[in-house]
Amino acid sequence: PFQKIQFLIRDWQNFDTEDETDIDGMEAEMQSYLDHVLAERAASDLKETREQITSCFEELSCFMMTHPGFAVIKNKYTGDTSQIDSLFMNLLD
Repeated sequence: PFQKIQFLIRDWQNFDTEDETDIDGMEAEMQSYLDHVLAERAASDLKETREQITSCFEELSCFMMTHPGFAVIKNKYTGDTSQIDSLFMNLLD
């Protein structure tokens, strides 16, 4: 098997924590979400895909990024990082 795969989920809006500095809490939430997605289910939807992913990699993880903010999607955005949402920037760090 391969060593590691990390899924990046962009524009995640469902962090339970209100504290934008609670990075550890958000990372625990990310792991919980991945565990839920990969868990055995009664329904067979994507069962083979989940099994193949878990058998092909020694380590699986995910990282969820919030939306960077609406300023960055405008045509006039110049790359100024001060216009990027603060939570997005904290998660990048």
